[in-house]
Amino acid sequence: MKKNLTITIGIPAYNEEANISNLLHDLFMQKFDNFVLSQIIISSDGSTDRTNKIIKNLKNRNVKLIVNKTRIGIARGLNQIIKASNTDILILLDADIRIIDKYFIKKLIEPIVKTQADLTSSKIKPLDPKNFFSKILAVSMLYKSIIFINVNNGNNVYTCYGLARGLSKRFYKKLKFPVSIGNDMYSYLACKKKNFNFINVSSAIAYYRLPDNFNDHKKQSQRFYFTENEQEKLFDKNFVKSQTHIPFSAYLDSIGNLSQILIKYPILTFAYLSILFYIKLSKKPENAKNQKWDIAKSSKNLSII
Repeated sequence: MKKNLTITIGIPAYNEEANISNLLHDLFMQKFDNFVLSQIIISSDGSTDRTNKIIKNLKNRNVKLIVNKTRIGIARGLNQIIKASNTDILILLDADIRIIDKYFIKKLIEPIVKTQADLTSSKIKPLDPKNFFSKILAVSMLYKSIIFINVNNGNNVYTCYGLARGLSKRFYKKLKFPVSIGNDMYSYLACKKKNFNFINVSSAIAYYRLPDNFNDHKKQSQRFYFTENEQEKLFDKNFVKSQTHIPFSAYLDSIGNLSQILIKYPILTFAYLSILFYIKLSKKPENAKNQKWDIAKSSKNLSII
């Protein structure tokens, strides 16, 4: 590994008082072997809670806070972080995650250090469900993860999770996010369009909280519904289709594991399918693709006991 490799961590934030200090504590506990953490940049997108105050009270010289008085959306924050960065590697994190592994950063950037990739993403794992509804969503994530791992050896648009991404300097200096919605998909498509390589790092795990009620889940699902269409406005439609297509072989390869989940969780599976069909058949409001989407408050409390 290159000695004194420099890293910037960027966190776009909006009303993250419930978790921002937890996440920063997780980052302070990271083992930065053979590289230097130059700075942690937090772009606050018009936060109206105690987010800014909590960050300022840390009085850590490595933490830089960008305060935006008005809310525009996560794309501005990501672009501000990119503009303010000049290190070898940039790591972008969602503010509502937890990191337990002290070598998470090292694992996430390893493919970039070894020049195998210019974009990486961590594996994501939900914290223990808090109620029956979040148990339903946890089972749905199991189904999805089994299918996604069988598409291009687990390195695909669906495993480029916005919760935690690593970017090489040559990639992020060419990157500018035009929209907030689907920014994770945009980063993947931009990477592939520039003939760079993406790798999902399954050994690096970012933990997150699933919504615990239907309304919060519906907000997220309706936003995801518009993501592919929004990307087709920015890239060639056929290119987007080729990257988002899940081959039939992936489903065939997944049958055994999918069947095991069905047998183990029949009620939760039926409940999820009912929710899925209802949301798919319901009318999608235009404000679901608003760049300043409503946050799912139930997914913000990430205390780990």
